[in-house]
Amino acid sequence: MKTPQSCLRLLMLCTLSFFLTACFSFNSLSNQKSATNHRLGGDVSAIDYVWSGHPIKPYLLTKGDDQFVAYFDANRQMTIAHRVIGKPWRFHKVDSWLGWDSHNYVTMELDKKGYLHVMGNMHGDNLEYFRMTEPMAVRSIERIDVMVDEQLESRMTYPIFLLNKQKELIVKYRHGGSGNGDEIYNIYSTETKVWQRLHANQFLNGEGLMSGYFEGLIY
Repeated sequence: MKTPQSCLRLLMLCTLSFFLTACFSFNSLSNQKSATNHRLGGDVSAIDYVWSGHPIKPYLLTKGDDQFVAYFDANRQMTIAHRVIGKPWRFHKVDSWLGWDSHNYVTMELDKKGYLHVMGNMHGDNLEYFRMTEPMAVRSIERIDVMVDEQLESRMTYPIFLLNKQKELIVKYRHGGSGNGDEIYNIYSTETKVWQRLHANQFLNGEGLMSGYFEGLIY
């Protein structure tokens, strides 16, 4: 039978154990946060006011000490910000405004010569594509009206940039609509600054009967 004194000692030991566990957990969390902040330049700071009328994720791209963020500002205008970690952000707004559709995210990638490519704000829409005219210069980003084939860039959704093993830039997207869309892949030449079709065949076609959504590539 346990005496009141033994119960009290047990309670004190449990309390001490809980306190130490909480301290270790807090220290671990603090260390993780410090490590994260160190990688981000030692601070976490607000960048801009953004649209919050419906969910639309920003896109963060980090390459070495360079960071890019693409998002829609409080006026729904597509905005790209760039900084070298630890230094101020520089901003550039392009002529693309968000409607009421969470499909219309923004994505981007750097090619191997340091030019940023940006696509987004498309759900069965015409091409919305922007590219730097000077490497690593966010304020040189300009609209590109045609990528490869204007007919296959009139009902675009789900753009994703990829880099192959040679660091060549690839973009994939769906042309068409749910149940009758084709997966299109284009590849970019940094030498000629021209996109071309990566394939002639159709990887995915719903044939008007079903929807299919690729995740990948895996190589």
